[in-house]
Amino acid sequence: MSSIAHALIPGAQGNIPALDFQETTCCHAGITLTNHDAFSDGQDARPYSYVQQSDIDMAASTLTAEMTSEGQQAIQGKIQSGEQQAGKAKCSASSSASHSAGERSNSVTVSTTMTCIAEVFNRDDAYAMATNLLKSDATQTFHNHYALTSPLKTTLINAVIQNPEGMISLHIEAQGQWVAQFDAASRQEMARLIAGLNAASAQDLLLHQPGITQVRITVTNSPGNVLPLDEHKMIIQVGP
Repeated sequence: MSSIAHALIPGAQGNIPALDFQETTCCHAGITLTNHDAFSDGQDARPYSYVQQSDIDMAASTLTAEMTSEGQQAIQGKIQSGEQQAGKAKCSASSSASHSAGERSNSVTVSTTMTCIAEVFNRDDAYAMATNLLKSDATQTFHNHYALTSPLKTTLINAVIQNPEGMISLHIEAQGQWVAQFDAASRQEMARLIAGLNAASAQDLLLHQPGITQVRITVTNSPGNVLPLDEHKMIIQVGP
């Protein structure tokens, strides 16, 4: 019968030739052993290099950091005039190695592919939309005698990406100054409104009219500080 045996001496010294021992008594009377075949595969200890997972991870991490910075700079170069980026660019890396962890090798080559995505919006169009909305709101809020007296100012507060599809929410502050305008007919109507009233009552009445924030009334030659009944005898001046 045959059985499996192994050398007790490690390394190449255990590679004994065939029939190195013959008819060797073993174990019990009548049982002998002979190695009909040579022992093989015994190797002496020797140093060698092999790839560790930490080698791959370190190289991939270094490449990812460098390429992320380069990718974000490349995106800035792609933004057109009038466009503005919303939020930060999202970069993802994929790495591969020429050898797997545990393989014998004096070196390993790590390759990394970087993909960066950014969302942009047309800043000029967004500002124009904000100013148009402000003008529309002013038209609905004020009466027709109000007029815009200063250039509209728009300021971007923030731009937030709302979902994976790239929908952007913009917060834009738009400012402008509208001032009430009083033509000759409006001033004549004011005079008719306060005719015959004393100065205090007239002032209170005018302050409750749209567009009026300050009133100063001067009455001459009138007992009790009463305004004339004839509105044509009053002079109304409008200031900013």
